[in-house]
Amino acid sequence: MKKKIFKDDNSSFKERALKLANKEGFYVAIFLCITLVATMLVYFVNDNASNKDIANKDTAIVEQETTDPVDNTNAIIDEDTIGAEEPATETATQVDKTTKEEEPKTEEPKTEQPKEQAPQSNTNLKDMVSPVGAKEVVMAFSMGGEPVYSQTLQEFTSEHTGVDLKAEEGQEVKAALNGKVTKIYKDGKLGQTIIIQHSNGIETRYSNLEEKVAVTLNQSVSAGDAIGKVGKTATFESEDPSHLHFEVWQNGKCIDPSEYL
Repeated sequence: MKKKIFKDDNSSFKERALKLANKEGFYVAIFLCITLVATMLVYFVNDNASNKDIANKDTAIVEQETTDPVDNTNAIIDEDTIGAEEPATETATQVDKTTKEEEPKTEEPKTEQPKEQAPQSNTNLKDMVSPVGAKEVVMAFSMGGEPVYSQTLQEFTSEHTGVDLKAEEGQEVKAALNGKVTKIYKDGKLGQTIIIQHSNGIETRYSNLEEKVAVTLNQSVSAGDAIGKVGKTATFESEDPSHLHFEVWQNGKCIDPSEYL
């Protein structure tokens, strides 16, 4: 019995010792952790403070270094700009000289313009040729003068702005003078018509043509060039003998073509 009691007391003592050791180890571990954290905080704070001091010293040094060269650079810039102003005036005077030298060149093309207009002044009504070769007049010119008789209208009229030159239907019609074709159209009274512009304000008109003509708008023609054929398109002269209605205008007024044929 005594042995059992001793054994029980011994085992309970071991258990208590183990429990106490476990508790003390736990507290020791907590204490070590706290001291470790505290030392790290102290180190971190001290390190931060030293870094700030170093940074402040560096910025102070940088500020001193940057403030000192400013005045020198300004002085250098001023010297450079003062020196650069002088060539600017020189280039300006050079530009003025070059522009003055180039001015006379612009006047040269003006002398070429009269050369283009010179050939047009040679047109003369006396050089006119008959558009159909023959000069026989079927119906004469009459504008405010002696009336002429119209077989189609069966009446006399003093408003016949051209001459009707006898020509067979289909006969070739030629330009009376050198010029340029300015209009091709069908007149309500005189039928298919071609207008040729000449110099000195002269204009010739060819009417009662076939609808198909031999020239185009803005085409240049010479005296004697074929421009179309005699037709039967003039409604106001449809009962008259076959003919070409031919007009001559100068400075906006119609004149008698028979005086120049």
